[in-house]
Amino acid sequence: MAVALAASPGQAVPAVPAGGFGMPTPVSPVNEAIVAGDLDAAERLTDLGDRYVGQHALADAEAAFRGALAIFEAALGPADPQYWHFMVEAKKYQVLPLDNSILERILTPRPSATAGRNEFTYYGEVSGIPSSSAPNPLTRSYSITAEVEVPAGGGEGMLNTLGGRFGGYGLYLVKGKPVYTYDLLGLEKFRWAGKNALTPGKHTIMFDFKYDGPGMAKGGTGVLSVDGKEVDNKKIPHTIPSVMTIDESFDVGVDTRTGVEDKDYQPPFRFTGKLDKLTIKLGPGQLTEDDYKVMHQYVNRANDEASD
Repeated sequence: MAVALAASPGQAVPAVPAGGFGMPTPVSPVNEAIVAGDLDAAERLTDLGDRYVGQHALADAEAAFRGALAIFEAALGPADPQYWHFMVEAKKYQVLPLDNSILERILTPRPSATAGRNEFTYYGEVSGIPSSSAPNPLTRSYSITAEVEVPAGGGEGMLNTLGGRFGGYGLYLVKGKPVYTYDLLGLEKFRWAGKNALTPGKHTIMFDFKYDGPGMAKGGTGVLSVDGKEVDNKKIPHTIPSVMTIDESFDVGVDTRTGVEDKDYQPPFRFTGKLDKLTIKLGPGQLTEDDYKVMHQYVNRANDEASD
């Protein structure tokens, strides 16, 4: 049974085969040149269905959906109708072609409030800073220092965070104990923690990370200290390579998005003491020439696609 793409949508909808969907014949009833057992059959049938949608979606969206789905199912059996629903709506509202260059666009250089700077100081609570305007700790050594005053009875809460559940870090107090958690894109979490709660009064909490570069996504050694005394030391094998987050923010004294460790706290986890000052210092970036070449290739590809 051949389907005439130029015919009206109502006439072009193929009937269900007598043997039902997924019938045993190796020859497609839609196009005898396509064999159902062929590894390329699904791709070719999808292209046939896409062209059918393209011709009929604007005139009769429902008929276009039924026709494209029938074309595919008649040869290969039951199919997920959501794909064809989406394709019909996408054609109807003219959103095609879709842009799949997210990585290239993320790596494209943009104006930055942090470019060329290596030290950042924040006073009190600050929230909602986009990651593009926040200190970038990737592929480099860095330190985060919080000068706090713990109230009588103890204090807890977020001191500084960037990212969240799917990648990022957080420096905070849990039941008065200092903690630094590094979330490796949801794949693995590394945790530094002090054993003792901070006493009431002024304290300096610092996390210092030495990166094992050069190169992308290398590991390093982190040291968590309180008032100049080390409370935890740990080496990790890997770090996030290029993008820590695309939809979370940089916060000081509070966590306004998802948390880096649900077992420790739930946002907003506002610090209950006084955060006098937070200082972040960044070491030089340690990307290699090969790393930059790869990144530039993606950027150039994005620019080429944008100009097409």
